[in-house]
Amino acid sequence: MKPETIAQLVAIALVVPMIALEVHLIREALANGVLPSRGRSYDRNREPGAFWFAVAFHAVCIAGLTAIGGYSAYRLISG
Repeated sequence: MKPETIAQLVAIALVVPMIALEVHLIREALANGVLPSRGRSYDRNREPGAFWFAVAFHAVCIAGLTAIGGYSAYRLISG
């Protein structure tokens, strides 16, 4: 197996669980109104600007991770 193929498989293996974690985090935040963060949490009612900024940031992270995973899958399939 070529090193490039191994690299694409590793990228996909690392990206898929991170996407699932980010999606779960956003779904829970939207359902509960609280987004946990490193050392603190953002409450939708008390800090709406910070809450929605953090949700948007995580959505952008999902988009970036999806792009990386999609590109890796494309490279893997196209050979």
